[in-house]
Amino acid sequence: QVLSSLRAMPETQFLTRLSLSTVSAVSASCVVHPLDVARIQLQVSTQYSGALDCLAKLYKNEGLAKGPYAGLSAGILRQVTYGAPRMAIFPFLLSRYRTEYCQNGEKVPFLSNLALAGLSGAVASSIGCPGEVVLVRMTSDSTRPAEQRRNYKNAGEALLRIARNDGVAALWSGVLPTVGRGMLINMGQLGFYAEVKGQLMKRFDMAPDSLVLMFAGSLVASFMANALAMPADVVKSRLQSGPPMGVVSCITATAQAEGIGAFWAGFGPAFSKVAPHTVISFVMLENLSRIVTGQTAL
Repeated sequence: QVLSSLRAMPETQFLTRLSLSTVSAVSASCVVHPLDVARIQLQVSTQYSGALDCLAKLYKNEGLAKGPYAGLSAGILRQVTYGAPRMAIFPFLLSRYRTEYCQNGEKVPFLSNLALAGLSGAVASSIGCPGEVVLVRMTSDSTRPAEQRRNYKNAGEALLRIARNDGVAALWSGVLPTVGRGMLINMGQLGFYAEVKGQLMKRFDMAPDSLVLMFAGSLVASFMANALAMPADVVKSRLQSGPPMGVVSCITATAQAEGIGAFWAGFGPAFSKVAPHTVISFVMLENLSRIVTGQTAL
């Protein structure tokens, strides 16, 4: 149904949404990439005391390009194949829902917002799973012994080497937790952002282009996305960076060895990354959309 809806959408309209989403997502990713590196490092390794300790040691031992900015090309690939599509699909599904089910300007129900956001995340994350695998491998490479490092030069080489050495299926390793995380983080980000915006506009008569409105909505959305998605994110990172293992085995082994708290490992840097990424990408997307299309984006 999602694919048929997208096929029914005018091609230029969807491409415009996708292009604006790509610019916004990639710009935000370039700014917050070091925090993404710290998040993944803390999820797959116990050698750091926190995000600042992680980034400081990475910079000291590996330098800027191979430390805090390791895997930047993979981060950009991830935004192109996952971040941008989810932000293009969600507003279209929301618009179609309003047309079909909301009469006389009725508000989209909160649970429907969450469902549409989760569906957008599931579709986008299934498409973008190879970019996620490459990102995790490149940003966690420094945690491996020197003789076992993969030393990918860029995301393109990583894609080719993984497909050649491990098989094409390896590019979708951890796809279930990746899709699960995609659904949860988009329910938190897109679903709560739309709801918080609507509530603030209604209660405080705020303009839809208010920066305060966008900022507040983005912060609430960031926290909810992080809280919902962290367990799936931890499992995904461990499956994609380590030896082959089933989802249930990974969950069981992690809980037995490190306790339930391990599923929220890296919450601080993850929130520190998600919050500015959400603020930058959503504010950019909203403003670019108004300039180019004259319509709200989310």
